[in-house]
Amino acid sequence: MILETEDQVGHYIASLRPAGGASRSVVIERLSGGVSCSVWKVTAGAERWVVKQALPKLAVEVDWFADVQRIEREQQAMLAVEPHMPAGTVPRILHSDADNHLYIMTCAPEEAVTWKSQLMNGEFRERTARHAGEVLRIMHECSRRELSPEQQGAFEDLSFFRELRIEPFHQYLLMKHPHLTAEMNTLIADLLECRTCLVHGDFSPKNLLVDRHHQVIVLDYEVAHWGNPVFDLAFTSAHLLLKGWALHKQADAFRLMHVFLQAYGYRHERESRLTGHTGALLLARIDGKSTVDYIKDPVLKERIRKQATDWIRHPDREPFASLDEAMKG
Repeated sequence: MILETEDQVGHYIASLRPAGGASRSVVIERLSGGVSCSVWKVTAGAERWVVKQALPKLAVEVDWFADVQRIEREQQAMLAVEPHMPAGTVPRILHSDADNHLYIMTCAPEEAVTWKSQLMNGEFRERTARHAGEVLRIMHECSRRELSPEQQGAFEDLSFFRELRIEPFHQYLLMKHPHLTAEMNTLIADLLECRTCLVHGDFSPKNLLVDRHHQVIVLDYEVAHWGNPVFDLAFTSAHLLLKGWALHKQADAFRLMHVFLQAYGYRHERESRLTGHTGALLLARIDGKSTVDYIKDPVLKERIRKQATDWIRHPDREPFASLDEAMKG
């Protein structure tokens, strides 16, 4: 069963009668922002929930399929880290339906907005970037320290990471940029072989809700895996830089990236090749299977390709050494 309409979601909710809400009027709203799942907000009186269901084919222009079992991985990750994270940072799971590849979770405060929407409105706030870095650091550290070997082992399988990141991002790029094969293969090996903590895999501004206190709520854990933390750092950094280029706010994006990495506790000797991984993800958002929709200017795309290629070819470069010059270019 795939929930495609408000009526279908309403019937499903009514069949569950969560929290004794069968007698209350229910308002259902489809939420936007993702390509891999259908997401619905359900309001029943003063209570609100979110229904999330995995899609077998992702909503992008090219064919991109992924195993719907990833919704189970997402719930495993949320259940594993939620007890160790700051209160409210991770939504709580209220109902799980493995047969239909969906679950219901708590809803964020009504005033919460995505960090992406703030950035696209030109609001480049250091406080949000700092909290995002702190939360990511806690997630990585608690997974090493607090999760049992059995819990850690639940994330060893990299199938979802390969399907949703390595294949549509890194490997897809090799068809368009075969001259980067050697460098890209080195970066891929980094991500598949240097595995030290639970990696979120989709730590981007669209998946970080910001409340009125500028605290973040982290969503979308379906790519979570035991892997290399540099991926999360590069993923967020690339998104910040892309928005800086798109909005002509390069200096603001550089500043937020610096604040984010400082709050995380980034060390060049530890999270090696961050520059190369950031370059690969920049290029993937221009030429991969899932491109950003807010960069359309061919001249700007070519500028980003050139910068990304340079970073891929010099992956060990200290990330801030040449970034300021690049952002002004």
